[in-house]
Amino acid sequence: LGSLEASWTGTGYFTNGSDTLYDLLKTEGNLSPIFRQGDCVNIVVDGTDKGYFYISDLKNGGAILENADFSDIMSECNLCISRKIPDIINTFECNNRLWGTCEDVIYASALGDPFNFYKYRGISTDSYFKEIYSAGSFTSGIAYGETPLFFKENGIYRVYGNAPDDFVVDVKEAPGVS
Repeated sequence: LGSLEASWTGTGYFTNGSDTLYDLLKTEGNLSPIFRQGDCVNIVVDGTDKGYFYISDLKNGGAILENADFSDIMSECNLCISRKIPDIINTFECNNRLWGTCEDVIYASALGDPFNFYKYRGISTDSYFKEIYSAGSFTSGIAYGETPLFFKENGIYRVYGNAPDDFVVDVKEAPGVS
């Protein structure tokens, strides 16, 4: 599949599209081999982080960004566009999502999309994260049937639910995995 993370740095500019919810990012390179329609990307313009945006389409080497407003940028600028992945370990697949942990946080990719961990639109296919406030970092994780299980030295953490809005983490105090 290649790298889960992707980035592009160069110069480009924004133009208003026919729909005011979209700005077409035109670049000196071609974004199509790097990003995909539906990717959630972080955009930094001239050193200022502008946040995360969804690529609704890729055209003419550039990208159409959903709900973007770059009307304040009227000239060519330095851009860094990246699809970021959390620093996850204990990674496994369960229910068509890639799950993993980083210290005290449980992450799940968007449904059917292991490349996107920062999609938060309020729909069932969104990414998921949950910070767990308990002693120690996660030490391992597995798919137990259709349930993601995570372990700390003194606990077992089971994620129930079918979508990010109804995911619940159940904690059992027990010897976990050191």
